[in-house]
Order: sequence, then structure tokens, then C-alpha cells
Amino acid sequence: MRQNSFYLFAPLGLIGLILVFLLFVTMRLEKNIEAKIFEIATSDIFSITHNSAHSIESLLKGSEDYVQSVKKYASIQQKIEEHLNVLLTSHVKYAYLLYRDERGIFRFLGDASLNEEKSFIDQKFDVDSPEWLTIYSTKEPLIIHHTLLHQLSLSYLVPILHNNRVELILAIDFSINKIQEINRIIQTIQNGIFGMMGVIILVLLFIGIQTKRFSSINQSAFIDKLTNVYNRNYLQKYEKLINLNEYIIAALDIDYFKKINDTYGHDAGDKILTQIAHILLQTIREGDSVIRYGGEEFLILAKVDKKSNYAASFAVIERVFHAIQTAEFFISDTKSISVSVSIGVNLLAHQAQNFQEAFKQADIALYTAKNSGRNCIKCYTNADDTSTKTPF
Repeated sequence: MRQNSFYLFAPLGLIGLILVFLLFVTMRLEKNIEAKIFEIATSDIFSITHNSAHSIESLLKGSEDYVQSVKKYASIQQKIEEHLNVLLTSHVKYAYLLYRDERGIFRFLGDASLNEEKSFIDQKFDVDSPEWLTIYSTKEPLIIHHTLLHQLSLSYLVPILHNNRVELILAIDFSINKIQEINRIIQTIQNGIFGMMGVIILVLLFIGIQTKRFSSINQSAFIDKLTNVYNRNYLQKYEKLINLNEYIIAALDIDYFKKINDTYGHDAGDKILTQIAHILLQTIREGDSVIRYGGEEFLILAKVDKKSNYAASFAVIERVFHAIQTAEFFISDTKSISVSVSIGVNLLAHQAQNFQEAFKQADIALYTAKNSGRNCIKCYTNADDTSTKTPF
């Protein structure tokens, strides 16, 4: 199922990336078209705006205070409005002259709007973008773009300097309708791409949910319901995938478990199994595995680190053994008993031909541990299928 999911996810993911790329290309295409339209439409008006700014600057030349001169002399106001009116076209709806007062508020000094829309001198002008303020540091003309659905729109600001300081700003608001056919085609392409991306996301979500559901069902088939560790089905399914160079294998058997069942009952035996499994899960490391092989027998796969440090892996088995030796095992709410285990360890799993052979060698060591009086650890050696105590 994981492989099948991969083969579904991979092409869908690739198609999704291609669609994202196409969306990016169409957005860039739209912006390039907009930029070209702007370049054609604004080339003349920008030049005329600069000329008007120079004319206003020449008109005020010699004044100590440009703002006060405009406010004081009606003749200057009239000439400024004449320069502003020159800027009005079918694409330039507004042209105005501004200054910034001591509190940083922008105010009108001239406005070429019609009478009902015309702003009076010193009327407040609301700035909708912090970009306006940058003109005071750059002292260069500034283009501010506005996002409109059916129009390409901008404000063009030209600074008028006095004593190397921005004293006034000549501004125009320019807009032009987008080329509707091009806009419609690009919008259709983008909508189609968005639609296909939506379908892909839904399909990926469906596959993800189904994969998770299957994984959950699959996992429940591989987990022992009593002890919550892997079961024999898991081992049969994945034993061929276990890299024997990366593990040592330990077979653990509960000593005299039949006697516990006979003396205290099978419910008590189940409690012992559950508590043993809990100790195993609490003691092993990340990367180690525990499998209930059958009855009272468990397998421990202890990971060997990259430096082939078998001592560190064997120490996990020793910790398990000592944890069980010192634990109290409750068979009821008030009664506890002591439990011991015998463990056979195969430190030479990497020399085995397959997992079954490596497991058999661990089982031989377990058999030796039981014959040695139980409650001990024995390690397999390949001398002649005998076992000895750990060499560490």
C-alpha cells in the first residue's frame, strides 16, 4: 500500500508543481503586459509632469518660503492651477500640489479637480501608503502602484526642492483600462490552473486519508492486543527486511510461567505478560524493537550503533534483565509476586545467513540459560552451538 501510495503521490505531486509553475508564468506574463502598457501610456505624461514641476519651481524661485508664497499670492495660485490643468487627460483624472506641515500632515496647495471635487488650500490630504514618505529621503520622482481589478493605476510624485530639501510634491493620479481580452484569457488560464490544483489537493487528501486508514488497520494486525508490542505476524511480514548487521537478537522467556498460570490463574498470567511488556518498552531505546513471539517468549532487537558497539546494545538487554529482577509484579490489587526471566542473546546475528538462523542461535542461548538454572543471561557462540556468559 505504501508503494502504491507513492506511485500515486509522485505523479500528482509532479503535476501540481507543473501547475504552480504555469500559474507563476501566467502571473509574470500579466505583469509584463501591464508593465508594457504602462511604459507606452506614461512615457509622455511623465515628461509633461516633470516640465510642470520645473515651471512651478521657476515660478517660486527667489521666494524664501515656497508654501507661504503660494498661500499669500493669488496670482501664483492661478498660475499653478494652469500648470496642473495642463496635466489633465483622459487617463490623468487628478493633478495636485502638496506640502507637508510641521506635524507631518500632507495638505493641498493646488488642485486641478472640477469645482465640486476641488480641494481648498490647506485642506488635509490622506496618504494611503507609507511609500509617500520615501520621497523626502530619496529626493527622486516616485511611482506608487495601486491594485485595481479592471484598471492599471498609479500615483506619480515629483519632488520640488528648495535649499536641497523637498518643499513641495507635484502629484498626478494616472489610470488606464486593462486590455480586456488579454485580461480575460489570462484570468481564464489562472482559474483553470486553480481548479486543477484544487482537484489535485482533494485527491491527495483522499489518498492520504486512505493510506492512514490502511496503515492503522495494518498496524492493528501487527500489534499484540494484550501486551501492545509487535506480534508474530509482524515478524513474519518484515523479517526479510531486517538488516542483521544492525542488530543483536535476544530471546526472553518468563521462568516458570506455566506454574504462575496454574497457581494464580490465567488472568494473573496475563497481568504478568502485560507488566513484562511494559518494562521492555520502557527500557529499550529508540530504534530497538520488542516482539511477542508466542506465549511467554519475547524477542528483543537491540540496535547496534555505527561504530559496531555491541557492548552498548548488550547493555540494553542487561537493563531489561535487572529491571525485571527488581520489579514487583501485581497479580491483584493487593498481591504481588517476584518474576524472573531467562535470556539468550545472539551477538553474532550479522554472521547468520538469514533472520531465522540468527533467531535460532538466540534460542539456543536461551535453552542454555534455562538449563543453567534459569534467571540468567547467556550468549550464543558459534564454537559448536554452545553458549557462554557475556564476554563484556
